[in-house]
Amino acid sequence: MGRRMHPTIKSCIQHLKELDIDKRTRQIVYMYMKSLEAKKEEKGYALHPSIQKCMQHLKILGSDELTKQVVFHYMRVLQEESDTKKSWIESIN
Repeated sequence: MGRRMHPTIKSCIQHLKELDIDKRTRQIVYMYMKSLEAKKEEKGYALHPSIQKCMQHLKILGSDELTKQVVFHYMRVLQEESDTKKSWIESIN
């Protein structure tokens, strides 16, 4: 059985579909979001490296500002959820 998609990632991809964003762009965003979800928190960066790379990639693809804003929002939510979960797990250990 396959793993379920993280709800924030699923919401982002659905939002991009509703905005009629092409499949290739959605796949790239999915890849970066999965990367962000899997990585541990990286300190010392104003913006997580996965988010920076995704934004650069969207710029290269010529994505509009709305698309970049939507993706950025969901990536920050995913990062915050991940950071909160890690903090909670560390506090009970």
